[in-house]
Amino acid sequence: MKKLIMVLLMIAPLSAGAVVVDSSIGQYDVTSTSTTGSDSALNGTAWWGSSSLAQEFAGLVGGSLGLPNGFFGGTGPYFAYARTSTNTVYAASFLGLFTFTDDDRSRDTNTYALSRSVAQVPEPGSIVLFGAGLIGLALLRRRRAAA
Repeated sequence: MKKLIMVLLMIAPLSAGAVVVDSSIGQYDVTSTSTTGSDSALNGTAWWGSSSLAQEFAGLVGGSLGLPNGFFGGTGPYFAYARTSTNTVYAASFLGLFTFTDDDRSRDTNTYALSRSVAQVPEPGSIVLFGAGLIGLALLRRRRAAA
């Protein structure tokens, strides 16, 4: 147990501002934010409504954004995936699944993970055409030099 605590304490200072992960549903930029847990901020995450996706993302991010709230002084994010009408929040972290009550959404601030899809940038067709033109010119020059 002591070794686990030491490893967790070493991970916390290595936190980053954002992490890009390749998940089963695509590539996402995962960041964290301190918020009162408003549903509008959390509902837009890729894992909202799915505990398995929340666990997947939490596992992929690991401790890169810090230890979860309250764990050995950690300020890293929860991967919230559901909230009940009684303000029970269901969340995941790389340490496992959690349930906690956020009694006063307007005052309690926690750190939550947010996601944004990373768009794949297609190679512009003009570069391919330009390369094909250069190859054609090289072949034409070679043919003329041989003649």
